[in-house]
Amino acid sequence: GYYTLEPAGTVTPPDPPEPPDPPEPGPYTVTYDANGGTASAATGQTDENGVLASLATATYPVTTGTMTFAGWYTAKTGGTEVTAGSTLTEDTTLYARWNGWSLVGGKLTAVGTAAETDYSINASPWTSYRDHITEAVVLEGVTGIGDYAFSDCSALTGVTIPDSVTSIGDRAFYRCSALTGVNIPNGVTSIGDYAFYNCSALTSVNIPDSVTSIGDSAFEGCQRLTSVTIPDSVTSIGVYAFSRCSSLASVTIPNSVTSIGLGAFSDCSSLTSVTIPESVTSIGISAFNGCTSLTSVTIPEGVATIENAAFERCSSLTRVTIPSTITAMGDSVFGYCSSLASVSISEGAKSLGRNTFNRCTSLASINIPSSVSSIEDGTFSECTGLTSVTIPSSVSSVGLYAFDGCSSLTSLSLAEGVTALWDYAFRGCSSLTSVFIPQSVTTMGTNVFINCDGLTNIYYPGTQEQWNAIDGVALAGIPGTASITYNYVPPAAP
Repeated sequence: GYYTLEPAGTVTPPDPPEPPDPPEPGPYTVTYDANGGTASAATGQTDENGVLASLATATYPVTTGTMTFAGWYTAKTGGTEVTAGSTLTEDTTLYARWNGWSLVGGKLTAVGTAAETDYSINASPWTSYRDHITEAVVLEGVTGIGDYAFSDCSALTGVTIPDSVTSIGDRAFYRCSALTGVNIPNGVTSIGDYAFYNCSALTSVNIPDSVTSIGDSAFEGCQRLTSVTIPDSVTSIGVYAFSRCSSLASVTIPNSVTSIGLGAFSDCSSLTSVTIPESVTSIGISAFNGCTSLTSVTIPEGVATIENAAFERCSSLTRVTIPSTITAMGDSVFGYCSSLASVSISEGAKSLGRNTFNRCTSLASINIPSSVSSIEDGTFSECTGLTSVTIPSSVSSVGLYAFDGCSSLTSLSLAEGVTALWDYAFRGCSSLTSVFIPQSVTTMGTNVFINCDGLTNIYYPGTQEQWNAIDGVALAGIPGTASITYNYVPPAAP
């Protein structure tokens, strides 16, 4: 221990700590909280030494089910069990603990292992009464709601979840089609897969700051859910988490989220706007597919990958910005976005995936930055409103069907550096009247220009011999009416 040196040099121990104040003398009052049941007495009393000679008994009303009294405790959650002969040191409230379930009328009460057990489908003890359950109450002390606990309770309109719950299991409220609202208490950290799947009457849900993960299809098919705020404690949004929430008009995604999962908001047909935070690095397959009311989206710097069909069928989407950090884009990312008229691709973006803008019929022009190295198969196919396009020197190849069916395209400029034009790349560009093909082109696939009936002028800076040496040029589908100008010198830039 610590010692002090007195002037005479003698080392002495410090003064001992003051003893705690003795407890106030008894007797003490005991108050009984039966936690939904009935106690045989409202209060009790210890003797003057704090000894509790006996306790009240407790019963729980049960019409159907079984509810077992598990003892008196000093707290609703945790605490210490108190039995006859226990010594108390102050006035105390004792809380009844129960284990089991009770169905009275349409009210189901569940507690203990009855609520916490992870059931398999159709295996909860109240399964045969599901159609008659209108209210579910989970008693305080339960720490988790088990898998399938209340699944397919089709008449359930309300549920009480206590503050002691930290997790909601997989399919816990699966297909509870009459459930209109749910208050998830602060303390819940995870919402399981399919937890509220097809709760088609659910209009509101609060997700507290304690939640860190939202499981796959957790709220899928909640057709009346109009808005949702995801707290900044959440780091991942699961596969199809909010898919088919057809009344969802707005959603706030916090800066803590780094990835938006496969189909997370797909077919949210009322969603008009979404803000994707700078923390997101990847947008999953079909993440916003079929969001037919979505009008604009800004993809922030930091997003590196946009996976297949992420915004496909967003038929009201008019403009989009693609950041410079994009390194990979999946197939048909903006396919069938028929209202998309403005696309800004930032310098630095390296890839445009296959069918990226397939059938974006309102797209009139596109600026492809010099950071893009290839135009993949079908990238702009059936963009019937596209009138002009300039392909930069960084692009080495134009893929199969890349501009197939771009029937309004009138002019095309390929920069020096392009080496290959693959099969059907410009098929059906019936308004195309002229095209500049650089001397760097060494390969042409089959029918590159087939059905380009308006093509009258091809400009080529090389000789006729060099033109004829291009691999596949004889089968490129160039119309016989087209005139080829060899040794063409393009005009100097102004």
